[in-house]
Amino acid sequence: VMIFVDSRSMADRIASYLNNHTPEALRNQKYARHYHGGMSQQYLDETCEAFTRPDGPCRILVATSGAATGVDTRDVHMVIQYGICPNSADALQRGGRAGRDEEIDALFLSMIEPWVYDVVL
Repeated sequence: VMIFVDSRSMADRIASYLNNHTPEALRNQKYARHYHGGMSQQYLDETCEAFTRPDGPCRILVATSGAATGVDTRDVHMVIQYGICPNSADALQRGGRAGRDEEIDALFLSMIEPWVYDVVL
């Protein structure tokens, strides 16, 4: 699973929340990890490997779009856009991370706040 967010702080908070609410056996593995440009290159490399390896401990990557550009894996089953995507090109780019392997089913889910439906343009 990849979760795209628009800020570094949101990536940190969501990954922390998910880790704190996973079964205790998974918490020490850092099952969910944040991934953004504010991290060291070593952390980004280690996290990318932990996410892309089939047996890697990271199963949920919470990322900003800029940082996730370098993450290339074929077995992403779900991409979640948390919040409003800045534009349709970004939505296609982010959603396109799911289902690169034609052998798996994939889902792109956009989670937006209820107030968005009340906005009149």
